[in-house]
Amino acid sequence: MLDQLDLRLYAILDPEHAGGHALPELARKLAAGGVTLVQLRDKKSDRRAQVAL
Repeated sequence: MLDQLDLRLYAILDPEHAGGHALPELARKLAAGGVTLVQLRDKKSDRRAQVAL
């Protein structure tokens, strides 16, 4: 399975560094721009809030 992953461009989203942008919309824009993997980094929100994104 690992040979099928395309990890050429990897983005890390953190709400504290997103400049007030909505994370789902920002992730869509990143994907449209060629990002192949998006990781959510959120040390302050609880798990339910993270899953709700």
